[in-house]
This record gives sequence, C-alpha cells and structure tokens, in this order.
Amino acid sequence: ISLATIAAVLRREGIDCRVDDCIIEGVDNAGLLARARAFKPDLIVINTATPSIVSDLAAATELKAEFPNSVILAIGIHVTALPRESLAIAPGLDAVVRGEPELTVREVALAVRDRKPYAGLAGVSVRGKKKEPSPEREPADLDALPPPAWDLVRTDLYRLPFNGRPFLLVGTSRGCPHSCRFCADATYYGRRLRVKSPERIVAELKTARDRHGVSDFLFWSESFTLRRDWTQAALEEIINANLGVRFVVNSRADHVDPDLLELLRRAGCWMVGYGLESGSQRILDLTGKNV
Repeated sequence: ISLATIAAVLRREGIDCRVDDCIIEGVDNAGLLARARAFKPDLIVINTATPSIVSDLAAATELKAEFPNSVILAIGIHVTALPRESLAIAPGLDAVVRGEPELTVREVALAVRDRKPYAGLAGVSVRGKKKEPSPEREPADLDALPPPAWDLVRTDLYRLPFNGRPFLLVGTSRGCPHSCRFCADATYYGRRLRVKSPERIVAELKTARDRHGVSDFLFWSESFTLRRDWTQAALEEIINANLGVRFVVNSRADHVDPDLLELLRRAGCWMVGYGLESGSQRILDLTGKNV
C-alpha cells in the first residue's frame, strides 16, 4: 500500500510511475533489472523491512550499477530507525526516507525532475553529504493523500489466506498513543492518532469494489478501535452505504465490548486480530502494553 500510495501522489504531479511487487510476482533481481531497463527510471524507491533488509539493499546496489544516474531511495521502519546504518549496508543506496514516505518521496521526485538538490529536505538522510540530520517532516493529512494506485498493481495476486478470496488494503489511520515496548509504529507514524474520515474510507471501498472487483479488505492500522467515537462513525457510514463488503481489523482486547463487536459484524467485519503477546502478567507488564 505504501508504494501504491506514493505512485498516486507522484502521478498527481504528472510523474510517470510503475509499481513492482517482486515477492508476490515471483520476480528475481535479474527480472527486476530487466523491468527497470525497459522503464529507464530517474528515481527508484525500495520498500524494505528488517527481515529482508540485506537482500533488499543488495538489489539497490545492483540497480545502481545498472543506473548510476538514477536516485535510489529506501523507505520503511528499519531505515527510519537506523538511517546511517542502512546507508552503510548498500553502497548503491543514495538516501533513505525517515518516517511515512509519501510527501517526502514527492519532494525528492520533484527535485530530481527539476535537477535540484534533495539533500536537506525534511525526512531525508543522504549518504555522506550531511552529518547533521535534516528536519523531520510533519505527518500527512490522510484525507489529502490520494487513494492507492491499485491499477499499477497485480491485484489478482493478493489472496486472503483463510478463504482464497482477492483482497486489498485500506489505510484507515496512522499513529498510536500507546507505549508498548515491542512496537515500532511510533517510530514510523508517531504517537498522535490520525484518522481518515468515514466518508473517505467508504469512497475507497467503493472504488476498489467497482474498479477492481474486490469486496474483501484488510483495514490497515495499528488498531481500528483506538478512538471509539470515530470507529462507530466509520462503521455506521459503511453500513449506510450498503456496499456489501467484508473486512478484517486489528484491535486490543480491552478496547471492545459486545455492542462494538456487533456493530463491526453488521458493517461486514468477520475477523478481529488481537495482540495477545503473553499469558504471563509479568511479561505483559514488562512490555508496557498496560493490559
């Protein structure tokens, strides 16, 4: 969803984009290089995570050898937490984006297009050129971001593991005020909860259903139930729209009750994912989850 949303932001600026999910499409590095040769990118954005950081950034080095004049960025929680260490892993990586990436990548893309420097832009850590970190970027207004560019993605390849039905993600909120010690969400999205309007969520669901034939969704957030009044408003908006969709959410066990669960069911929710980290109260206390 991050790369598809970035693509939508860049296309709004008139920038031509493509999105490759090499894992789901079964594309190796040689295949990626072949695709890149056909596209001739000026900017390459790699979404990476801790378990795959070494192999992901090895791809960055291969791409840099093939396209020495292209700017190669990495996004994700790992590079946000450890920008200098991430740059040290891959000599082909030009910079990393700290924090949520859409607006920062937009500024870098515009700078690349206009042949202007991008070092010093808020949220960017650049290889070797700046010892002092650039300013942090203000979080985005989620309603102001365009919907993901799902037309650039092989949506037919994404299937729910429980029933094999095609599904897509809908980002409903970002940020979490809780202080669980094992969670990196605050590193990426901050502690202030930001939500999409119920109307915007319904619009995204309707577009995905009508344009892409998808009726199953994962609501992408740390917890859909952090703010009860908004959760209720969003569910009521979905019910009133009568979309005929099904979805899955994340929550906390201490944030639901029978009334809210019934409202979730009526709106089309068929599964709630809870974080049940331990059966030991001592461990729960140590995690700082306050459960």
